[in-house]
Amino acid sequence: MFCLQKPLFSRQVSVEVVSFSVSEENLQIPRCHFHHCRSPQISSTPPPLPPLTPSIGVLSIRFCTFKKLRAQMDSIKQEKVQRFEEFVDRRLKPDLVHAIAERDKVFEQQKVFSDLKKNIENLEKNSVTSLRTLVNLGSEVYMQADVPDTRRIFVDIGLGFHVEFTWSEALNYIAAREEKLARQIEDYTRLIASIKSQIKMVCEGIRELLQLPQEGAY
Repeated sequence: MFCLQKPLFSRQVSVEVVSFSVSEENLQIPRCHFHHCRSPQISSTPPPLPPLTPSIGVLSIRFCTFKKLRAQMDSIKQEKVQRFEEFVDRRLKPDLVHAIAERDKVFEQQKVFSDLKKNIENLEKNSVTSLRTLVNLGSEVYMQADVPDTRRIFVDIGLGFHVEFTWSEALNYIAAREEKLARQIEDYTRLIASIKSQIKMVCEGIRELLQLPQEGAY
């Protein structure tokens, strides 16, 4: 008697050969008696695995990774906010102050020519050919001066140069200068508006990065 063991099956089988004879006329098939060997049953399907639950160590690693990513994102966000603030403080605001100062200078020149135009028109209207006036010597010190002929005046054209004009010539020059000064004022006004809009846009970007509520949202 011998046993054939097949590890892939759940039972062992023993075979006992009773007889085995071969002849030319008859071929007898051996009769075998199968005896079941008692062996522990092995299931072909594996038992179900217990549900996977993350351990405390895995959770702690994930939490530390999340905190690290959050810290990196906050650092990048702070760097962007800092660059935006530096751009506003070091570039846009100085440009805005300079543009406003230059426009104020043009306003002062415009006022000077406007006053000169009014004085010439008054002289021409009243036919004043001579007059006595006060001249500012500086530091609020004035001195009386006599003008024997007011029909010819000297006008400051810039860079320390003065040109002698008659009343009509002076009025024509003043009109041309006032037109040019008006264009300069418009240019500076547009520049100031553009810089202000850029500052507002950058501040809006900073607000979105910091996730701050809009003004007047509540």
